[in-house]
Formats: sequence, C-alpha cells, structure tokens
Amino acid sequence: MMVRSWLQPRSPCSVSRSLRERSLAMDVPHQVVTVILSAAAGVLAWLATNWVGKPIVDARDKRLKALQAAEQNTFVGGGASDERRGAARAALNEAASALRSISRGQWQVRLYCWFARYDLEAAAAALIHLHNITGHEYFNNEARSLVRDAVYVFLHAHQHLSRKRVDEIKRQMEDLRSRPARGIGSSGL
Repeated sequence: MMVRSWLQPRSPCSVSRSLRERSLAMDVPHQVVTVILSAAAGVLAWLATNWVGKPIVDARDKRLKALQAAEQNTFVGGGASDERRGAARAALNEAASALRSISRGQWQVRLYCWFARYDLEAAAAALIHLHNITGHEYFNNEARSLVRDAVYVFLHAHQHLSRKRVDEIKRQMEDLRSRPARGIGSSGL
C-alpha cells in the first residue's frame, strides 16, 4: 500500500473522482432541501393564486361586464321592443348586483379596488339609475350619457373622456350625493 504525500502530484482523474464522491455525498441533503423548498413554494403559489388572485380576476371580470352593460344599454328608450327593454334592464340589474356583491365581499378584492380607485357602490348606483330610466322616452340622451360616463369614471375607465367631461361628471355626481332626499339612483338626473 502506497502512502501519498501532500507533495506528490495527483493525477487529474483521481482529483475529479474524489470531488465527485464528495459532491455526491453532499448532493443528497441538498436535493432533499430543494424538493422541500420547491414543494413549499408551489403550495404558496397555489394559495396566492386561489385565495388572492382568483377573487381579483373575478372582480375585474365583473367590472368589465358592468362597463359593457352600461355601454350596450344606455340608449334603450321607449321606442325599443319590450324584449329589448327587458334584456337591457336585466343586464343592467345583473351588472349592478355583481358590483355590489364584490364591493361588500372579500378584503383582498376591496383592497385591490381601493388601490385601483374603483368606486363600486357608486357605479352600481349609476347602473341602477340606468336600469330605472331604460325604456322611458322622457330622459334625453345627455342625461343617459352623463350616467354612462359616470359609470366609466367610477370604474376608472374614463381615459377616453376629456378632462372637462370628467370634471363635469364629478361635479354633478357630488351635487347629487349632497342632496339628502335624492341620490344617484333616483330620477333626479
């Protein structure tokens, strides 16, 4: 048996073999830790997606449906057929109910809406007002446009509106809110 000294040069194969043996011995604990950390990260990602992300995605979907309902049903007046008026009222009512339900729902959705500056209660009230004036001829197009544009402002989708129009809507909505007997959902527009 030959004793190696530190001064004797080693062959490259023996050095790589000893390093390989050491790394294999150390890889087992590292692999176990990697598997455990990967599983924990997967569970946390699943929780974040299903507990926080999914309700927010649902809220954004309901917001888009409310915007579409307002856009599609704003100008349904007395000249529309009974079926069209019924469908418009149903769509506006459903959109308003959906907005109210998410505004009073989970804390993560309310926090997201606060950061995104969505006023879901006011938008729902404006949709209910559109519901109430659907099918009536005595409301002019300007009043209908004001309420539809108010929905855009409340849901922070007003980028297509001029600054002057947004200020006008905010001023008129504040006037309506300050009246104790009448609100946005009344026929005071």
